[in-house]
Amino acid sequence: MAQRADILDETRSEASETYGTYSSTIHGINETVQQLTKLLELDENDEKQSAEIVKNLLKNGRVSLISYKDDLILEIYDEQMKNGSELLQLLKNHHRELWETQYGTKFSWFRSLIEEIEKEAGDVINCVLTRTAEYGNKYMKSCPLLSIVIQLLFESLSDNDMSTAFDNIWNSLTNDGLQSITQYAEYIIEEIMNKQLAKTVNEKLGGPLFMALREYYRNELFRILKESGVVNRNSLYDLALDCVAECGWINGSKMIERKTTKRNFDTLMDFVNKMKRSNDLSSSTTMSKNEATSTTASINKIQSPITDEQEVSPQLTHDDSAVCSKLVVVSTQHENLARMNETKQVPVENILSIAPRVPSPNNQDSSIATESELVSGDKRERENI
Repeated sequence: MAQRADILDETRSEASETYGTYSSTIHGINETVQQLTKLLELDENDEKQSAEIVKNLLKNGRVSLISYKDDLILEIYDEQMKNGSELLQLLKNHHRELWETQYGTKFSWFRSLIEEIEKEAGDVINCVLTRTAEYGNKYMKSCPLLSIVIQLLFESLSDNDMSTAFDNIWNSLTNDGLQSITQYAEYIIEEIMNKQLAKTVNEKLGGPLFMALREYYRNELFRILKESGVVNRNSLYDLALDCVAECGWINGSKMIERKTTKRNFDTLMDFVNKMKRSNDLSSSTTMSKNEATSTTASINKIQSPITDEQEVSPQLTHDDSAVCSKLVVVSTQHENLARMNETKQVPVENILSIAPRVPSPNNQDSSIATESELVSGDKRERENI
């Protein structure tokens, strides 16, 4: 029991770091732990392993259960991995409660956003909750509040877009601010996008995305302002936060240049530029990984899986391999001749006259261009030139 208690305490601690240290959060986690243990009948398992299963479900979502398939009752596992299962609903309820107790309690604008979307398009909330229940904190990034708001507003984002378009949107907003939203108009309803960019009569932004960006930038911005020696005179830090949330690190910081000394501003910009380079490097790494994943997916699509109705292709014999090798040589020869035709203007009839015959792979009796034939053809081609 001690081992299980230690791991569950760690789970509660991690959740508190993500969602806050409210007593309601801890109470909700305790209740969810008990429900998960009962639903999956984990009391019969090793204490440490049972606690790890619960911890991973809360942190990494239902997909983490795949790793424990052999340790669960098969009938229970199969049932709970189905769409709309009790396990999925339990995890959705858990994350919804965390949204309400942490963000809804602290930020009235977030509570209003949830109420508005639930009234007008409840399926959007259900979609984001289902994704969170399935994958846990995978897409929460460094600021769950901002991630949730982005997923709610950019309702065209599907699960397949989360490693591509979502990452691009995240990187743009967290580097270039709210104004960069226009680059991703295809994923958000125009009316909703315009609301995010609209200002009040006092020329203030107040949409949920802007407010979420303020929370994202707040701690880091205030830290570098302080380390740069910028004095928080006349609520300058809040003004800087509004500027950066709207226009991003570089352009936003430049907007307070005349409100501090040149020395302090130069120091501030040094910090900002270093941070921007670091973020760009991180974004580039993420894009490279995404491109590799996309390429792999494309290859998998091209290489259609073999079904029971299809014949498995036989392994190439030694003779087949020889034919394939010579076909590659022939193909290369044609490519070389084509390039020479472009640069030297070799008459087409000359190329045709020296081109070796390409055999059918299934016709072993057909003549195959040998190395000597290819060399001979090369020689005739040079003479023609």
